[in-house]
Amino acid sequence: MTKPDQKTTIVTPKMVYGDDFEDITKLDVSLDSFMHRMDTLCEILEEKAGFTAEGARVALTGAQFKSDVKKLNRNSSDLVYDLTEEAAQWAREELKQIRNHEAKNRLLREKRDKYKTPILDDDNSVGRAELSDLAISLLEVVEKPGETLTLLLAELLNVDRHRQALNENDTHEFKMAAQIVAQNPKIKSKDLAAMVGKSEPSISRWRNHPDYKDSFEKKVERFKKILSILEAQESNNSE
Repeated sequence: MTKPDQKTTIVTPKMVYGDDFEDITKLDVSLDSFMHRMDTLCEILEEKAGFTAEGARVALTGAQFKSDVKKLNRNSSDLVYDLTEEAAQWAREELKQIRNHEAKNRLLREKRDKYKTPILDDDNSVGRAELSDLAISLLEVVEKPGETLTLLLAELLNVDRHRQALNENDTHEFKMAAQIVAQNPKIKSKDLAAMVGKSEPSISRWRNHPDYKDSFEKKVERFKKILSILEAQESNNSE
């Protein structure tokens, strides 16, 4: 008795993509991992960001059908662009919560000198990894990222904080604080804040936060060298 021919089962992805599949999945290990990731991102947009199934699919795939447009009831010249911007705006709000908790955790480490993992109060919160994956997935389906998506990517990479630090590092108050610390290394942040006209948290950030600490310490060392040279010159003049 011959065995019946074995048929190969083909699983068709439930999501259709507007661009070439190979271009979209460059970072994925396999088709299975790709589909699992996309299903997860769809669930996040639907369950946490309030997107409809059609809206989530359009935002993540760039493919839109007449039925989708009809169900979404949108009058838009670029539906994909609009939906990616809305998804990015939601992600920015989620990221804001994460960064606030990271800041609180940093303060705890400074005060207690021990590590404590920040715990988000909202059980529906999404982690940095998921938000980063969402941002890249949105980026892959738009020809040019919108302002909101660009800001989300910048915030995920801390580019906004880096640029803020670059600006503060060149202010008169920052240089003055470094000059004072060069002369009095043990001065308290509270006293230093009063002398330069800044808040104590700002001074603490300059002295301890990674975005500022290196630049601040370099300026302190530079002023120490200048003071050392001036003291040597004064000593020579007095002889």
